[in-house]
Amino acid sequence: MGKAVNRSEASKEQRRQYDRNKRVLFVAHCLEYLGGFCVDCGTNENLELSHNDPRLKDFNPRRGSGYHCDWETIIRPELDKCSLRCTRCHLIYDGKHPEPEHGDRVMYDLGCRCDICRGAVNKYNRENWWKRRHGNDQVS
Repeated sequence: MGKAVNRSEASKEQRRQYDRNKRVLFVAHCLEYLGGFCVDCGTNENLELSHNDPRLKDFNPRRGSGYHCDWETIIRPELDKCSLRCTRCHLIYDGKHPEPEHGDRVMYDLGCRCDICRGAVNKYNRENWWKRRHGNDQVS
């Protein structure tokens, strides 16, 4: 029987760093393959893979061990079923969120920092601070 290998903390950290670097390169390669921009609004920030038909989804290449799979036989065919969308457009595309408008605190949550959306989130926070701290009881 072989001896159990006791890796030092340094070699474990080297392996974690290697995996992180490999994952970053894999994601960059996927983003480049799909064009690098949101298909709806054209931004290149906060991009996510959006399956065009979720029923045909075999797996999400950005999750799990996708970067350990073969590009030609597994990854590329899955990416061909996907589009790139930013977080906001992905939520709208999937129907999980209606189209938000400026002045809605949801736009602030989705990353908009214009004066109108900042004002909306400030107003919401002022109106709801008591509920968040003390439950639904109102002060008379």
